[in-house]
Amino acid sequence: MDRLVKVTDTEGNVTTSVYDMGDRRTEVNHPASGITTFTYDALGNVITKQTANLKKEGKTINYEYDYGRLAAINYPDHPENNVKYHYGGINSSYNRIGRLMLREDGSGAIEYYYGKMGEVLKTVRTLIVPNQAVATYITQWKYDSHNRLLEMIYPDEEKVTYGYNLGGR
Repeated sequence: MDRLVKVTDTEGNVTTSVYDMGDRRTEVNHPASGITTFTYDALGNVITKQTANLKKEGKTINYEYDYGRLAAINYPDHPENNVKYHYGGINSSYNRIGRLMLREDGSGAIEYYYGKMGEVLKTVRTLIVPNQAVATYITQWKYDSHNRLLEMIYPDEEKVTYGYNLGGR
């Protein structure tokens, strides 16, 4: 199998990876950060990650899934950094049924809005900064009838326009 098992950087430092029979990376050995291990569920989803530092304490980063979709990442030492993922149900608007609708973490949340073809139309990023007002940033995308990106509108309303030739490039 074509797997990346060894990387040598320009300084001569070697990072190695070990894989299981399911071709899932189970271990990464990096000269600076030590050995990081991964475990998987029967569906091939990462369920734990253990860095060298966490191993000393007998702790792991845990991943939770709901119907095969990532639902949460839980950090043992810093629960304020935990991440939760929410997916659209049958009554969801903006074509979010079954799609990622909201991601929450310690810094705030990001909400996703989709078009008829599943393309991301808008994200709303809410940042919660201690001792400051809540900040909201909206990024938008516009597409043509072939679902090609036409325009990206940044939170400061700066626009980037994309054009295509007759060949679609």
